[in-house]
Amino acid sequence: MFLCDRDRRGCGLGLVVVLSLWLTADGWADPGVPEYCAPMSAQPDTGPFYPVESGAVWEESNPSPDHRLIWHVPADPKGLVFFLHGGGGGAVIVQRLDITDALNKLVDAGFAFAALDSLDRVNNSWDIEPVLTNPDFARLLDVRNSFVAAGHVTAETPVFLWGFSNGGTASLTYSKLADVAGGVPLSAVASHGSQGGGYLLANPSEIISAPAFFTVLENDVAVTGGVVTSDRPDVNAMMYNAAIANGLPAEYRLGLEKAINPLRFTRIPGITQQLAQEIFDILVADGVIDASGLRLLDLGLLGGYSPDLTALSSAPTSSLSLSFIQDEVNRQLDIVWAGHVVSSEYADEQVAFFVAQLPEPGALGVVCVGVVGVLMRRRCGLTRR
Repeated sequence: MFLCDRDRRGCGLGLVVVLSLWLTADGWADPGVPEYCAPMSAQPDTGPFYPVESGAVWEESNPSPDHRLIWHVPADPKGLVFFLHGGGGGAVIVQRLDITDALNKLVDAGFAFAALDSLDRVNNSWDIEPVLTNPDFARLLDVRNSFVAAGHVTAETPVFLWGFSNGGTASLTYSKLADVAGGVPLSAVASHGSQGGGYLLANPSEIISAPAFFTVLENDVAVTGGVVTSDRPDVNAMMYNAAIANGLPAEYRLGLEKAINPLRFTRIPGITQQLAQEIFDILVADGVIDASGLRLLDLGLLGGYSPDLTALSSAPTSSLSLSFIQDEVNRQLDIVWAGHVVSSEYADEQVAFFVAQLPEPGALGVVCVGVVGVLMRRRCGLTRR
């Protein structure tokens, strides 16, 4: 299902021509295409505000100095989730608080996970060529097979792929390769802010072959902020529609910009409510937000602003470095402003989606195609979470 799930969205405020599709006063002319709606004012930030526990129990094994593997396997895992980092990053991205939060939820639900570096350690990106000889796909299979050989999982343990940005594109591509190669009990794929690629944009129905969960943040310039344009379609929406057309379960979440609540910063270990309020006050003094938390900074400057934490009345009470805390404050701003970043806002929904794709107890193998999905049209102002 597609959720345009915030009060501040209004439909039909303009015309956007995309391929053969058009937006009318009633929404998209094609009932299979998600409805994009125009923002009117930022909604309140309702969290989550709880501090994120670090993944201190996670294991790390590095097959080579340039290739890290960070993983954790709970007792009797229900499934194995591979997390694929974005371009320019690495497996260490799982230490970012919102990714850690989402992975903790997966582990609590009984899933094992493995985050690995792409083989390309120059551009730090995944090979997204849809060919069985793809070296990154081959390494992913090697890691999965090594987990089986070590007894961490079994050959029947369902496999899930979850990626961000370039890693989201890779996850979608590798799900198709796993389907073609066979022998991998792939249950579902999740893409967060996939930037797509020529082959995905041209062949969405051919690529999508597993149940899929998509997340896009509205001001993510890498995917046009969730607003489809004729020269840069949102590949996540295209893949979602292709999944529905192929009879696959699929969900799409569009995260919206929010007015900042000072409690947002208490997610960071060591940031008390007092320090969180001081950070908020710095943002107001810098003219970045108004007193109600609404963004004043131009969208084109998102990611370029960093508040001066040396102005705080006391240092954060945390073992984390000040530079890490500074980076996390900046990331929380990116999340609230719905930029190109991983947000755990829909982590519970993604976990529930993965759980729903697990095979029934006693079932023989994993059904990779799934059941026929039903698309329920949602109207802005009527759909609520």
